[in-house]
Amino acid sequence: MPEGRRLTGCGASDHPDPAVAVGEVVGHLQNSLAGSPQFALVLVDAKNGSLLSTIAATVHRLLGPDLLLAVAATHVAGAEVLGSARASVVVWAVCGIDVTAVDDEDRRPTGTPDTSGSGILAMHQRSDGSVVVGFRTGADAPRPLFISGDGRSWRPMRPSIGFAAGSATLIRARGHREVGPTMVATEARGRTLLRLDHVPVRAVLVDQLETTEAFVDGPSVEFPPLRARVHRSSDLVGGGGLIDIIAVDPEDGSVELADEVDVGDRVQLIAHDPEVAARVVIEHVGRSDTPGDRGVLTDHEIGSQHADFLDPIAVATIGAVSTGTAGGEPWAEVAAVLVHAFDED
Repeated sequence: MPEGRRLTGCGASDHPDPAVAVGEVVGHLQNSLAGSPQFALVLVDAKNGSLLSTIAATVHRLLGPDLLLAVAATHVAGAEVLGSARASVVVWAVCGIDVTAVDDEDRRPTGTPDTSGSGILAMHQRSDGSVVVGFRTGADAPRPLFISGDGRSWRPMRPSIGFAAGSATLIRARGHREVGPTMVATEARGRTLLRLDHVPVRAVLVDQLETTEAFVDGPSVEFPPLRARVHRSSDLVGGGGLIDIIAVDPEDGSVELADEVDVGDRVQLIAHDPEVAARVVIEHVGRSDTPGDRGVLTDHEIGSQHADFLDPIAVATIGAVSTGTAGGEPWAEVAAVLVHAFDED
């Protein structure tokens, strides 16, 4: 492998002119990669979705990957240097791996729940160790486009890529954290929970989330999406069920729940916090001692604060579009595929 060249790379550009953006990204990869990649993932911001085919064909012609997949999404990001803002064009390329286009019916193992509706990425690890990543886009976005090494192109309804066993690892982490200890509901009316351990729920949230007074002044207080894990007083065993918190009342300090809660139930408040999950994922990546260059494809943007864990790993991000909500906001785990590239020489 030429000195200073790498087996993985990710270039991003936020230039408003797609032609200039493609030139910047491809130029970066041509200068950093050790030859033509086996796989290139082209991510295009939705505003340039109508140019998806043109952008994909240009990248394919200039980089010459064995397999290219182009996807338009509402939020794409990625660069060798982390902390990049939303980009107009991102290309994530990997050498030294075996990647295949997976037929729709083969994109997940038998018996595995189809979670592709929960976001733009659906990641699965099969029993043989291979990893399959499925892609979907919104109703207004163009269908993803595959281009093979010989230039053949096709648009499957739900394209997937398969990483051979040993070449990739699937990582998942939940994007929430517990808010204080488990407390007892001491005042509740149907779906309205007023007090935990005799303290208004809102006051518990403000205290446990370390919210500043300036933040809580006034009627239009905003909290992160919240849930409550409720252990029913009538249940002898069980881990408790999750109930979404719909709203927090600034007047009496109560919260409105998606389901009823009774006095005596034990309640654990939970706040949506994707940064917790992102940190777990990145720490897992940082602990990986697999030789060779590494690339990460994730559904949550990774900030520059994690650079020490990732350098010099190439990162590509497609913003997840979750259909599950809590408090009207996305509530989803962070998932990532860690790809190991090897120099065959």
